[in-house]
Amino acid sequence: MAAKKQGRGKPKRKPAGSTGKGRPGKIAGEETSEKGGSKKGGGKGDSPPRGSAGDDEHRKRRRIIQEQIDRGLDEAALSDLTRNAYGRAMGVVLARLTPTALSRVFRAVKEYRFYRSFGAMTEAIRRKYPAIKIKPGHVVKGFLDRDGTMHLDGGGVLFGRPARQEEFFAHEMAHALDRPDYEISGTDEWYDAWNDEINATDYLSGEAKRSPQEGFAEFGAMLLGSGVSAKQVKQLLPKCVKVWEQRGIL
Repeated sequence: MAAKKQGRGKPKRKPAGSTGKGRPGKIAGEETSEKGGSKKGGGKGDSPPRGSAGDDEHRKRRRIIQEQIDRGLDEAALSDLTRNAYGRAMGVVLARLTPTALSRVFRAVKEYRFYRSFGAMTEAIRRKYPAIKIKPGHVVKGFLDRDGTMHLDGGGVLFGRPARQEEFFAHEMAHALDRPDYEISGTDEWYDAWNDEINATDYLSGEAKRSPQEGFAEFGAMLLGSGVSAKQVKQLLPKCVKVWEQRGIL
């Protein structure tokens, strides 16, 4: 769903959490939130303390997340080739998560579901949420629902541009990092970074300009799934990178 291109002037602020319609979920990678997020930022995040106790907790979370992913892959109607490809792509994204980022994903995501096609994913979401609004002819390409289920498919065209499989998965992971209630993308710090470096430029997709929340997820897709290094991204989008660094998710 392409967004109308915005001008370079500072857009009117929207309350965090008010970027879409069609509750209980939003379409094409937008997370669901029943409440509006706060504009006030917090600290650097919830990274585990230094020392063996923190390391053990990080490994435990990583193991549980991997078990959830493996379970989702085993239960999916996929060929072995596709199942292995999805597993490798998820491994790439997980390997790029800091301990703080991993803990946020652990908190936000309760299960992972994988699909052989966008159409199959769309039908599964319609069954789960009969009241959801999906335009005729549209399909869901990634979805983190309000119950904490992450729905994932393979690569293809994402917001009008060719995208790697890892980018699709990383986009949804970034939404998980932002829960609950747009906890990071709803801050003044992110709004200013998004407005200056994403909304006023053409570095990311048109969808990234639609809202700070989608900008956050598309920025995450670049950082976690595109293969571009954080150092390179920092040269283009230093303010956005700074927000992620201050939150401990990069």
